[in-house]
Amino acid sequence: MVWEYVVNSLQYVDEGVAPKVNVLVAQKEKRIEISDNGRGIADVDLRRFFTMHAENMDRLRGRVGRGKFGTGKSAAFGIARTLTVDTRRNNVRNKIVLNREAVDASTGDAIPVEWVIRNESTTLSNGTTVGIDHIELPRLLTAPIIEYIERHLQFFRTLLPEVAVNEHVCQYREPEIAEVSEFRPTPEQAKVLGEVLLRVKLSRSPLPRSEVGIAVTAGIGTLVAIETGGIEGKEFGNYLFGEIDCPAIEQIKSSIEPYDPTRNLQLNIRHPVCAVLVPFIGSKLEVVRTAQVRRLQEARKSEQARRLEQEANRIADVLNQDFEAVVSRLDGIRAATVRA
Repeated sequence: MVWEYVVNSLQYVDEGVAPKVNVLVAQKEKRIEISDNGRGIADVDLRRFFTMHAENMDRLRGRVGRGKFGTGKSAAFGIARTLTVDTRRNNVRNKIVLNREAVDASTGDAIPVEWVIRNESTTLSNGTTVGIDHIELPRLLTAPIIEYIERHLQFFRTLLPEVAVNEHVCQYREPEIAEVSEFRPTPEQAKVLGEVLLRVKLSRSPLPRSEVGIAVTAGIGTLVAIETGGIEGKEFGNYLFGEIDCPAIEQIKSSIEPYDPTRNLQLNIRHPVCAVLVPFIGSKLEVVRTAQVRRLQEARKSEQARRLEQEANRIADVLNQDFEAVVSRLDGIRAATVRA
């Protein structure tokens, strides 16, 4: 839920501005606040922001990004009762409050909101503060929030983002990499996918389940899926991760959506692009995985041969020592029975 608002802060910034986001988690007050230095929201866009499940204006204007299904703003109401948006854009400030009761009573087309401030002149710089209040959870844990944000920050690294959760500055820490393999689609696949580049990384140690698989973006910073190709349950499958950027997911028009509004990070194999992309990713993950398995088998054979050689040398030493003892006894017998 927190990430839904953080990712908006990272994506919607003025050109040339490095995004900065501050997340405050107040356990006692049952409140979470996300503040940013983004470009802010104008009143016309703010009204659309509070139309549940409405595609955002940037996407309608042809700019690739999140907000395809407009589910972000509803995320707060899964755990809280009040959502406040205080935003500044081009020296104009707007502040709106929305309650869950109003959402429950609405069809989603026209949700009544309370305008606390409307088109007020301000000297404050562009930015937005989202307040999520009256959270109905027994505990607010910051560790899972930090872990989730750090996991996904890698997809925005070109923007040089800075995100803090309370006193913790979030940083993506990529696992130590043993090797990187790069793959291009065949000419036939490229007709659908475009000239994409798949990078499969082999970690030096096993990865947690959440980090296994290929991060699929449909434009830089627009994470739409984590594709594993079914390798997570196979030998060395939990060592593989990587990324691919495939704008064709959003560019090719189809009546079938490439992914669903639940943000479950899974591609719809029935979509014409995903039908090519998923097998492409899965096959290349399997190539890297099986190559590593073969290396392990060869290493095991080499290790087995080395151990056999060591055992053979040990047995030889024992036999040699035994032979020397027999020869020594034989020499003693002969010496004792020698005649003049």
